[in-house]
Amino acid sequence: PDPLPLEHHVGYVMRPESQVRAALMAHATLFLYTGVLEGSRSTLHEAMRCGAAIVAQETPLNREVAGDGVGWCEAGSAWSMARTMQRIVSNPSYADILRKKAAARVAGYSWEATAASLVRLFERTSADYRQPEVDERPEAIVARIRDVAP
Repeated sequence: PDPLPLEHHVGYVMRPESQVRAALMAHATLFLYTGVLEGSRSTLHEAMRCGAAIVAQETPLNREVAGDGVGWCEAGSAWSMARTMQRIVSNPSYADILRKKAAARVAGYSWEATAASLVRLFERTSADYRQPEVDERPEAIVARIRDVAP
């Protein structure tokens, strides 16, 4: 007998609209996030914001985003993933704890805060960068060309 008879409980929806996706995440028993290469982790953020109990592969970037708000599994290990899924499915109080931790963590994220942080970084970086003074006189330009010409 299958310890987790999933054939009647697992669904895959190809490219759902954002409102449908949010509703699916909010009502799912768990959300499996298998991403290890997605740069912005927007799907992980979205699942956290929707209140899903999440299983995710443990990578430095995923860990940075989700902290202790998801059930972690060893990256690339189907066995570890299955064990973590089983733990969430069989323990609703653990799933609730993960949902609360994820909601608290994601509450601090916003695109506005991320953009403002990038602007501050660019401002600091550009202030630290000094364009070297370049002699623009024709004879100086010719001398530089001679220095690099074969």
